[in-house]
Amino acid sequence: QGSYGRAIPLALFWVAAQSALYGYIHVNGLGQPIANHLPLISLFFLIVLVFAVNPLLCRAWPHRRLTTTELTVVWVMVSASASVPGYGLMEFIFPYIAAPLYYATPENQWTKLLFPHLKEWLYVSDPKAVRDFWEGLSPGDTIRWGAWLRPGAFAVGLGLAFFFTVGCWSVIVRRQWIERERYAFPLVQVTYELTHTDPGGRGLQATFRSPIFWIGVGIGLVPHLMRGLHRMYPVMPNFQTHFPLNAYFPNRPWNALVTNWPLYPRVFMSVIGVTYFLQLDVALSLCVFFLVYKLQQVAFSAFAVTAISTQQQVMGA
Repeated sequence: QGSYGRAIPLALFWVAAQSALYGYIHVNGLGQPIANHLPLISLFFLIVLVFAVNPLLCRAWPHRRLTTTELTVVWVMVSASASVPGYGLMEFIFPYIAAPLYYATPENQWTKLLFPHLKEWLYVSDPKAVRDFWEGLSPGDTIRWGAWLRPGAFAVGLGLAFFFTVGCWSVIVRRQWIERERYAFPLVQVTYELTHTDPGGRGLQATFRSPIFWIGVGIGLVPHLMRGLHRMYPVMPNFQTHFPLNAYFPNRPWNALVTNWPLYPRVFMSVIGVTYFLQLDVALSLCVFFLVYKLQQVAFSAFAVTAISTQQQVMGA
């Protein structure tokens, strides 16, 4: 049981906060708190609710503690919205609709070749609004919202259509993956444990009251925490959390195993830990097709084959 009257305002507050913070964090190169399969900035908010807010409520006002339903609603809203401001969506959509007019030059002849085939509501057609977007506002100027209204609505609608498509795809594969294959979904298990409160009213489940659990958390957390602090404050000690393999393949064509983007072979201790929770067929599939992909890069390098884009093959994983 739970009240959506508390859960929804809480979630909307953090949706706005993480959307605003992400721009600053990303532009200043402080990491990718959203752009991953378990958005850390969203997980941080859930951890605050579970380990700080809820225990205090259980002590002071037990009947007002956050329930499993409320925490689940908060997590679903916050984690789903985390994919919007990330560099995989908004970083591309709005530059796309502002690009045609700005990058049109006499040399590329976009005015004659491209613009006759574009509807005006597909892109920002106000030269001043486009220039302000790419070069910044002049002192005293304001954003020309009217110029962005129609193309912005189209871009947002297109983004929502992508989300709807992914949702439909998830429904299609749900029965095979969940009911037949019974995949464990390790990242889902993390938030499942966090959102399910202790039925005894003590705030934390037995798992989170176990000293062994916190020892394990410390082993994984401390090296990454120190690494992050070292990046911001070099005086702090640094912990090596991953190990590149470049030194073992210095020459062509085998250096293609360790140099070609987007898959750089490295030994990540945290990833090894997650793989313990994967089904055997999933882990085998990832390893086999990863090796096939890298050997393909070696073959291209050996025969000097260029101008072939293979990065989208990783989407199969």
